[in-house]
Amino acid sequence: MKVHFGSQNIKVNVRHCVLTIGNFDGVHLGHKKIFELVRFHAAAEQTDSVALTFYPHPSVVLKKSSENIDINTLEEKIALIEREKINHLVIEPFTKEFSQLKPDVFFNDILNKRFYPKIFIIGHDFSFGKNREGNIETLKTLCHPDQKVIVVPKFEYNGFGVSSSEIRSRLKEGDVETAHKLLGHTFFVSGKVVPGSQRGKKLKCATANLSFGERLLPQDGVYIMFTEYRKKLYPSVGSLGHNETYGEGLPKTLEVHLLDFHQNLYKKPLIVHFLKRIRDMKKFQSEEELKRAITHDIEQVRKYFEK
Repeated sequence: MKVHFGSQNIKVNVRHCVLTIGNFDGVHLGHKKIFELVRFHAAAEQTDSVALTFYPHPSVVLKKSSENIDINTLEEKIALIEREKINHLVIEPFTKEFSQLKPDVFFNDILNKRFYPKIFIIGHDFSFGKNREGNIETLKTLCHPDQKVIVVPKFEYNGFGVSSSEIRSRLKEGDVETAHKLLGHTFFVSGKVVPGSQRGKKLKCATANLSFGERLLPQDGVYIMFTEYRKKLYPSVGSLGHNETYGEGLPKTLEVHLLDFHQNLYKKPLIVHFLKRIRDMKKFQSEEELKRAITHDIEQVRKYFEK
């Protein structure tokens, strides 16, 4: 997959492609269905499959949200879309000026001037242009006679619609198991191992302290995880939150302990996959009490993977 930062910077001819447009936040099951159709129709038309997305998230730029709501970082989203075997991913910078484009201007000056798609494949809730004034009917009206619009119905799982907002809600509740089913893959966080408090060694349970930046995270707690290192998966237990056992006002950390693993991970890139939340973060009265809790957590992890 070729990645282009800004549609004005595309150096190859992608005109007459099959195009889909969206934020694709989380690259969930609904998005995967859209990408499947894009691939199918591109192959049938013997043309390129193209996905147009935006960065940063429009809600952040327009200050409709006070927090970073992206389920994945940009790098993670690129990797997930690459799995879908799309030929070209175009990442359009989303600015306040860009948000003021009227639907017809966005269509003519960007979509048709730079892509002139044979087929648009869009989700059921597609909207575009200033204040989301453009909708599916607007798109159909603006299209030329030789262009086609295919609308993908809302994807449902167990009777309810799959959406990025539903996945965010599940993650904030710590329900990573349901989020996993809606995403079609595990929720994961990627980052590098950074210096920590070194308390893990004292507790005889070495942990890797993972950097995570400004991003959406699940509810604080202790989780069963897979840690991905050099394309191998290691059963792990991880804690996300403020370790109040050692004082108030400490920063939030994401620490993982890889079971039966003895390599030095400092400064190494890791991906941690959240599999199941097993308890809340808790303030312990002593290090001995904390050690007993960690031992119990590790036992739960071993039993989980034995199944």
